[in-house]
Amino acid sequence: MLRGGPPGNPPADGNSAFMNRLQLSSLALLGGVWVGLYAACALLPACGASESRLLAATTSWVGNSFGGGKRWVQQDIQAMVVTEDGTVYCNVPWDEAGREVGIYKDGDVIGIAQHTHGWGYDGGSAIALNQKYVFIAQRVGNEGGNLKGTNTWPPKGLSWYGVSRRLRADVTRGAPFSGGKGGQGDTLKGCFLVVIEAPEKAEGGIAGLCADEHRLYVSCAGTNEIRIYYFPATDTMYLAGYTAECPHHDGLWKVMGRVICRYDHWSKGQSSPRWQIAPDYTVDGSWKDKPASMSVAVDYVFVVYVVGGRIEVYDAQTGASVGHLKPGPEVGGDLPGEAVGWVDIPEGIQAIRRPDGEYLVLVEEDWKSKVLMYQWKPEAPPGKSR
Repeated sequence: MLRGGPPGNPPADGNSAFMNRLQLSSLALLGGVWVGLYAACALLPACGASESRLLAATTSWVGNSFGGGKRWVQQDIQAMVVTEDGTVYCNVPWDEAGREVGIYKDGDVIGIAQHTHGWGYDGGSAIALNQKYVFIAQRVGNEGGNLKGTNTWPPKGLSWYGVSRRLRADVTRGAPFSGGKGGQGDTLKGCFLVVIEAPEKAEGGIAGLCADEHRLYVSCAGTNEIRIYYFPATDTMYLAGYTAECPHHDGLWKVMGRVICRYDHWSKGQSSPRWQIAPDYTVDGSWKDKPASMSVAVDYVFVVYVVGGRIEVYDAQTGASVGHLKPGPEVGGDLPGEAVGWVDIPEGIQAIRRPDGEYLVLVEEDWKSKVLMYQWKPEAPPGKSR
């Protein structure tokens, strides 16, 4: 036998023999380590093999009318319209769970518009309807340019503001416009009407909507905005906005305008107003004495100001001033300073006349998160002495 190796192998020198013995010793040592680790791990509980003890508890909730599942009230509401049977349609730019447009009746959730949450399509701040359609203000983006398709999304760096038209019988189904956008992804084909194309970080959007059976009126924030109310029964149009003599000079977006006009026989092309008035307006760049919104109810026009909850009342027949309403001590109106919050939405006032002749006037109060309700009963019919 040759030294250093088995028969037939090349001779091995002393270093090779030593390395062979070292390798064998190392393998034996490693084997012992692995056996030791295995034995140690066997003494530990298996990862994820057991659960902690379930503790007995009950759960409830605050902050919503419903506990979850398929029934919840959207996280806030920026626009609302109520039908004759008490069905309430609401719109908001974003709801975390996707109910930007929710439908409610008799204290329950009865619908969700869908197609307003994702693929670049959001909700908005206005909503209107007629007998056949629901009109929903929406904003459309492109996810930083990642959504591409000229018939569905705006170019990179731009946003669209406009209106989605849905069937009132099934608000999840679209009613296409001629030249309407949409169709790719989870969007409705041809059902979005582009009204404004603007830089994606620009302020603005659709501030108000009004619809009859033949026309849709759109109010655009951030421009020389006009609020439109159309009453087919009397063919009367009330407009608020700006004129050459009373221009939009200070860029304050909450302001409805400096002039109010009433037009009779509007659909027949009447171009001369029955009356035109200029409510109090301080030209100083501040929010002081700035009219925010108006509402017309039968015999009166109610104009609320941005600051303090003040409401000026005008005779709807003549435009003459009747007087003003202001918050009472019940809501902090007697406290010094601005104890009553601002009107912070475009359509911040709504007035109705009750059967007994009393007027209810509802006004947003942004600061303390409530709606002010004024109850006022005129002492005499409009045009008569008071």
